[in-house]
Amino acid sequence: MLALRAELEELKRRTLYSAAIGAGGLRVYDGGAISVESGMGHDTFYAGKSDVNGKQVTFLKRHNGSNVFGTGIYVPNGEQYWAMYDRGNNILVSDDAASGVGLANPWLSIPLYPCFSVAASAIYGYMNLPASSVASETVLWSGRIPQMHHGFVGIDGVWGQASGANSATYKLKLNGTIVGSWSTGGALEVANKGPFNANAFINQQWIAVDLTVQASGTGNVAAQIAGCTCRGS
Repeated sequence: MLALRAELEELKRRTLYSAAIGAGGLRVYDGGAISVESGMGHDTFYAGKSDVNGKQVTFLKRHNGSNVFGTGIYVPNGEQYWAMYDRGNNILVSDDAASGVGLANPWLSIPLYPCFSVAASAIYGYMNLPASSVASETVLWSGRIPQMHHGFVGIDGVWGQASGANSATYKLKLNGTIVGSWSTGGALEVANKGPFNANAFINQQWIAVDLTVQASGTGNVAAQIAGCTCRGS
């Protein structure tokens, strides 16, 4: 009896920190969780059930409770994502849970260079050229993606009728494959186009990016790119 009492007292004095796990392991189940608290009343580590349909998440946080790294639940489809955060709790890097492939953040710019010259007879706030010069499909801008880590591309610019009366069709191509196209008729627009699905190009290197235009009518058509990005869905 005295021996049993001594063993119970010893167990009371022990903490989990002093416990050792050899060849076995520690298993948490049935909605359990593991957390590590900071001295400021926040969890610096948590692995367990979330508030979204009881799905599991893991988070590593700073002593003040702000996120460093973790997995979360993308509510529309219930899929998990992982993300890294800055001190303002903004996502720096994350995968794309919506599409299931590639990165969602950060967006990466694709440098594109003009494949045409503009006459110096007038000054415009955007590049444009005669519709007659692009009566057949013509590459106007070109560039390269060193390696594709995103599943989508987007493009922003000035499109359509700069003068006269014309219509134009623009096509965005990756390695010669059309991933997106849009047309304008009798109007000038400053607009973002996409995002266009580029899942087939994930992890490919030195992908050729081309913007083409084909126009009919009189006057000039706009051909100004403001930005082009690899991005999430």
